[in-house]
Amino acid sequence: MTPLRAKYIRDLAIRGRAARTQQAYTSYVADLARYYRRSPEQISYEEVADWLHHLIRERHYSASSVNIAVNAVRFLYSVTLSRDVDALLAAVPHMKRNTPRAEVYARSELEALLSAPAQPRDRAFLMAVYAGGLRLSEATHLKTTDLDRPRMQWRVRQGKGAKERVLPLSGRLLTELENYWRAQRAGKPGHDSAWLFLGEKAGQPMNRSTGQNIYVTSSIGPAVPAATAIAHNAWLPRVGSGSTTNSAVCCLSPTITASSPCPANSTRCSGSTRRGSINCSSTAPRKACCNSAVIACAASWA
Repeated sequence: MTPLRAKYIRDLAIRGRAARTQQAYTSYVADLARYYRRSPEQISYEEVADWLHHLIRERHYSASSVNIAVNAVRFLYSVTLSRDVDALLAAVPHMKRNTPRAEVYARSELEALLSAPAQPRDRAFLMAVYAGGLRLSEATHLKTTDLDRPRMQWRVRQGKGAKERVLPLSGRLLTELENYWRAQRAGKPGHDSAWLFLGEKAGQPMNRSTGQNIYVTSSIGPAVPAATAIAHNAWLPRVGSGSTTNSAVCCLSPTITASSPCPANSTRCSGSTRRGSINCSSTAPRKACCNSAVIACAASWA
């Protein structure tokens, strides 16, 4: 490892960048050096711009991937090499991204997706992802200690940006987790592991590819559109009312009613689905409260 690479990784670490971010940034800077066969210290900003153009035109990188490369070289020159930031920003801009609207599930499609897995673990995993609007890495790193049954809450500790959040725990999700535990964890090898969803290796959490395969396998079938993602950026859920495209935004927690005070980190929610005293209509005199991370059709989780 060269001294520059070691200093770059050190700078990323002491500024709190996640391990995956460090790997991605280092990989892009290494690619830049290989492209010109020179140390990044000897590469001008115009040459960096030409390399980015190569990523777009020749290697067909997406806007998201290009922007990660932009962030990687900006960090290198502005922090590690202490170069002039103004000239860098002018020469290496971020690429504009297209933001398509998320596909919308009908309730029957959603129920088919969540009920598709034959394994209790896989079914509980999908329901946890949906109930909490979890990212893939958040779901695979859940621990048994994150579930607080007396308070009917669960904690997501491995959130993006090193942030954690507390979510309401629905009765149906708890039932699915209990079924998974009785069928595949209690008395079995690895039952005492701290991870909620176990991987193939003993004592290890489920890996990312397994989580992706659970969703892809479950979405194959006539009842579920294969191209539809279960969440925002492939994980945040959207539920349609019948065949309409209005998303239903309701509370998972059975303890929250229209007259309940908003819990911490919550937002007022609106939508098109009614459950008991909870009227999510925008014209209702009182609106139910939801945790901002929990977006689901309560009728499907009663």
